[in-house]
Amino acid sequence: METLLEPLDQKADREIITWAKTIQKTTAGASVDLTVSDAATRSGLPLEQSEKALNWLLNDFRGRLAVGEAGDLIYRFPQGYTKPWKTRETFQELMQRLWKVALPVLKTALKIWILVVIVLYVLIFLAILVGIFFASKSRSDSSSSRRSDSGFGSFVLFRVLFELINDAAWAMFWFGPGPTRSRKIRQKPGRSERHFYDDVHSFIFGPPGPEEDPLENRKRLLAYIRAHQGRVVVGDIVALLGCSNEQAEKILTRLSIDYEGEVSVDDQGSILFSFPELRKTAGVGSDMDVSMSWDRPRSVPPLTGNKTSSNIIAIALNSFNFVMSLVSLWYHLTIKNIGYLFEGVPLSQLPDQSTALFLGVIPFLFSGLIFTIPLFRWLTRRKTVKKALYANGVRGVLQEIFGRLRFRIPAPDLSAVFQTNSQIAFMSEKQLAAGKMAAHASARSSRPRKVPDKVIAEVTLDLEGDLKINDDGSTDYAFERFEREYKSVKELRQQASQSETEPGDIVFQ
Repeated sequence: METLLEPLDQKADREIITWAKTIQKTTAGASVDLTVSDAATRSGLPLEQSEKALNWLLNDFRGRLAVGEAGDLIYRFPQGYTKPWKTRETFQELMQRLWKVALPVLKTALKIWILVVIVLYVLIFLAILVGIFFASKSRSDSSSSRRSDSGFGSFVLFRVLFELINDAAWAMFWFGPGPTRSRKIRQKPGRSERHFYDDVHSFIFGPPGPEEDPLENRKRLLAYIRAHQGRVVVGDIVALLGCSNEQAEKILTRLSIDYEGEVSVDDQGSILFSFPELRKTAGVGSDMDVSMSWDRPRSVPPLTGNKTSSNIIAIALNSFNFVMSLVSLWYHLTIKNIGYLFEGVPLSQLPDQSTALFLGVIPFLFSGLIFTIPLFRWLTRRKTVKKALYANGVRGVLQEIFGRLRFRIPAPDLSAVFQTNSQIAFMSEKQLAAGKMAAHASARSSRPRKVPDKVIAEVTLDLEGDLKINDDGSTDYAFERFEREYKSVKELRQQASQSETEPGDIVFQ
């Protein structure tokens, strides 16, 4: 499951953890259902501490909130106080942490090594070809006329090879990482300087993505809560982040722990979350973007982000190294055998007692790796595209529900909305910034493609929608929970006191 809310430092929660462990010891079971009163009675903790501890346990053991007939909250733990998912997730978390540490080091090392492999090996192999040519020329016993013809051909070939080596050296000089001799590429205003090794790096690993703030969703949530009188429901979080109802419940539970939130249930059975402590302000606002999820569609980044010419040059140079490494392995071109070649020994007569490591194995492995990584990214890109398509399709459905307040949507309309919005994933950031989303969506909608029923079923399941059959046989998807909670939280916000925002008179400064 995607992490939508990064946890804060748990040192501040030690007291709550102690209360939670007390309740855990006194209410252990295979499957646990508790009210706050149950927890307080069994553990001996006050009601307030019991409620905070239950919220912690709910988040830690993936419990769910339920509402009894009398309107009381029931904390349900279907797995008890066990974590059958923990072993797999712990391994994943460990690998993610190791990858985050190793990735910058690996990228830097590979940038340097790529420069060496592609440029230096091209120079080495070209120099070897020149040496082999002149060594073979010195063995020629042709007549003077033939030598004259050969001399002209030698001159032409020498000039071609010289120009290739010269161009490669200048490319390394101009596009290398040196701070004083780097040549600035002609660029448009606002576009960052780009070098050849950046293109090669993007060819292998893909274009660099924007820097991510691990607390971005948390700050967006807090700004939204404060802007809505400190009262929110599950539907607010779903619309804001584009997540499922279950994920929204877990996020609100976590926020209730961190920011002294209060959970209540009204007469309609709606679960309401209040954060009066977040409303107090000394006049400092928030500049955080609180736009809805459908206004922030996901896009699929290009495979390399380079110009076609840059990719062709990278492929050509690396292919040359790859082919020459195979030649070196086939003819056993060790450093010693290279000396024999320059002495006039033919390729077919070179000794084959050892394997070419420097000119064979090393460039073969790294040139192969330079091709393998982008090929792997291309093969696995389908999964990324699929996630973006699904996420944007869900955002389109949420826009119909919350943006247009349509809590009952005909089945064909819901499928069409999902399909149209999912295609936005193929738009570039430049297209989105240019405001071409509407035109793109319109073009896509003119060529509709049926969305599989299982995808629509998954969407409605995540959003707790119900399929309703009308008298005429048509079907609608009803999102009654969202409609009920929308009405309840609207009334609650109107009742919120403005005094909650006032810290009071200053008595000491």
